[in-house]
Amino acid sequence: MKFLTIDNQALIQFGLKFLIETHFPDAAIHQVANKDAAFDALEEENFDLVFIGIHDDEQDGFTWLSKVKALRPLSKFLVYLPFEEQETRNAYLRAGADEVVSFRAGLNEIADCFRILLEATYVTPRHG
Repeated sequence: MKFLTIDNQALIQFGLKFLIETHFPDAAIHQVANKDAAFDALEEENFDLVFIGIHDDEQDGFTWLSKVKALRPLSKFLVYLPFEEQETRNAYLRAGADEVVSFRAGLNEIADCFRILLEATYVTPRHG
């Protein structure tokens, strides 16, 4: 299974890598720091789960998410928000997010969310 993480903070990327490696030891992890690099990666290959932690401009984020969801409709998209606001959460879900979690979510909650999203189907072939 393949993960793409998008976040411009090194500490968040480090934590995500650790979390994924701990709970999904056979996973391939591709990490990028911005939406342009993420779009390039999504154009080139399939990912089972895409973690989006960048929120520079919400409206642009909704448009970008709609665009990449259309490009990779089978990938699962998880948006990580710095706040808990129902209206913004719903807007991301309408734009194509499969789930939205807040910064207040614990590590086990995020790992459980990954697991739930991934249980339905895999985009990339399973090895072994």
